[in-house]
Amino acid sequence: MAARGVGLKLAALGLLAGTRTWAEETPAGDRFMEWFADELREVDRVPLKVTGKLPSYLTGLMVQPGPGRFTMGEYKMNHALDGFSKINRLEFDAKKNSVIFSAQFLESGFYNESKESNAIAHSMLLCEPAPGRSQPHGLLNVLGANDNNYIKARKIGDTEFIASDTNVVTFMTGGFSKINDTVTPSLMMKSHNHWEDSMEPEGRMCMMAAFAHGHEDPDTGDFISVTSCVALMPGMPQSHIIFKIHPSNPRRREKIAELTLPSGRSPSYMHAFGVTERYVVLVATPLYMDLPAVMQGKGLAEGGLLMPVEDHTLFQVVDKTSGKLVKEYKVPGFLFGHVVNAFEDGPSGDIVIDVTFKTMESRSFFEYFKTVHLGNMIDRDLASKGTIMRYKLHPEDGTVETSYTLPNEPSCDIEVPRMHPARVGKPYCVFWGVQFGSNATLGFASFAVVKRNWCTGEQITSQKTGHFPAEHEFVPKYPDGKQGAEDEGTLVGIVFDSIQGESYVQVLDAQTLEKIAEAPLGIKVPFPVHASFFPSAAPSAANPTSLETLI
Repeated sequence: MAARGVGLKLAALGLLAGTRTWAEETPAGDRFMEWFADELREVDRVPLKVTGKLPSYLTGLMVQPGPGRFTMGEYKMNHALDGFSKINRLEFDAKKNSVIFSAQFLESGFYNESKESNAIAHSMLLCEPAPGRSQPHGLLNVLGANDNNYIKARKIGDTEFIASDTNVVTFMTGGFSKINDTVTPSLMMKSHNHWEDSMEPEGRMCMMAAFAHGHEDPDTGDFISVTSCVALMPGMPQSHIIFKIHPSNPRRREKIAELTLPSGRSPSYMHAFGVTERYVVLVATPLYMDLPAVMQGKGLAEGGLLMPVEDHTLFQVVDKTSGKLVKEYKVPGFLFGHVVNAFEDGPSGDIVIDVTFKTMESRSFFEYFKTVHLGNMIDRDLASKGTIMRYKLHPEDGTVETSYTLPNEPSCDIEVPRMHPARVGKPYCVFWGVQFGSNATLGFASFAVVKRNWCTGEQITSQKTGHFPAEHEFVPKYPDGKQGAEDEGTLVGIVFDSIQGESYVQVLDAQTLEKIAEAPLGIKVPFPVHASFFPSAAPSAANPTSLETLI
């Protein structure tokens, strides 16, 4: 296939000072749902044809897992995030101006059991497959193969792992190419090893955990996260537990704080949380697991998660060192996907936290990405848009100030935000993300890579019709943030070209969103989730394999 051009046409909209939109129109029908369909081909260390020049500092490994297969035998997944995990790896070598690509299914218990039975194995899914699994399966799902991790690749020290939103973690080796071990809570998946600790309170199931978006403490190297513990019997206390993992033993969690919830309050499903230089900031929204419903066999997006509109959201601020609950703030309920950033502001000790926000009345992300909604153009285009909301927590009087982070874009619908890693937990101005529905004429399925500077109002959008970008990772030119501008670096991400029916990786100038380089992957990468870049990763000793021998 001929290499695509790397230039984009500038369309000056003139809507706002500092606003630019890079757009290239390409005729396309509604091929959006092809992004959520099987790609069964696997490739191992295939050298790609790179157009353009990689920046001198772009050497390392990018890992972007995601669902890669949505069918097994007669069964078909009904949610975009229920597919079998596939690990996409890109090895960048700036000196050689080369990129080597691998894409392989995670050999999880879920995947292997499903292949063996030619059916979708018992596990907790967001939606029940079609046709429905025949026998009563609620308890089987809870105790089943819940190791289909596909959300994000992380490291604790030098230890590699793939995580989702549970306490089931897949430890990897060989640059995320092979499973080393899978660790689970003591009440789940007896076939795997368990955590080497006794952190889980008796009589509670600590199933949900924000492992994908845990934070690394820059001073200690500890990995910090939070788990939600559901009572197994009525009347028992329920809680959020903040914990840390030291690189010396990645299989042992150590409790920082346990926050017992008021009677009648359920623990929240938290995909992410915030950290500042001194605090952990939990965003406990009214999104709860309904364990009885899950035990009855309901999918999480089909009644297994509750969203009572009358409940409040709690901001729980905990001192990272002492584990003390500093203050709890109560605001009207909302839903959120990610924390853009949190930081301490000024001598009064105010805490600012920016989140990707949706109202309680809108569809949750889980509802939004059911295939029945994604596949209906009218339905998905009518869905309410999200925004970026800022909450300023005042410790002196316990009040909360609420405002739009981007006041000129109250319905921006930007998700998967990324920023300079050295600014996490500190004051910042710039972030990048993927915007849904960036072109009002084309509707929801016009995805764009965007840059926003809330300090200056700068807006830059890069969108191409029929091309669907996943999350792009920001790779800073100066990782420590002590020199250079906050936005000096590149964005790297995978894009699905629905016209050609395959994906490509692109490298953008993070300041302008102009394309620097790209390389076609030769296969489709279905809807990858979060990207991670690990600088200066040592290349594998294995020799690259030609694409023609594999596909």
